[in-house]
Amino acid sequence: MEISWTDLFRKYDSELCQVAQFLRRQFHTMQRLGQGTTFGDVEGELVYMLIRETRPEVVFEISPHAGWSTNYLLGALTANDKGILHSFEILPAIKGVPTEQVIRGNRIKHVS
Repeated sequence: MEISWTDLFRKYDSELCQVAQFLRRQFHTMQRLGQGTTFGDVEGELVYMLIRETRPEVVFEISPHAGWSTNYLLGALTANDKGILHSFEILPAIKGVPTEQVIRGNRIKHVS
């Protein structure tokens, strides 16, 4: 059975609204710290729905930068109650702060 994007948006609408609430606050914090976001909400919602629907055991994230996309990935894995995320970033630091520390600091509470 083939599922359309429209069907997926309907299926995960309430979850995406909840994720957006948490992320809205984090967005302002990241902007204030000069970390910005390099991944859009549309892409985040799409990858969230794909992970929810396919329920992978392992997800690899390339170039999470400050961790905006990481929140979408971890949110979906948490909602699935399974899976592990491996993130790889080439930048050693963002604004003088070690990248791993930045990403961990930007995780929103419901996906920690």
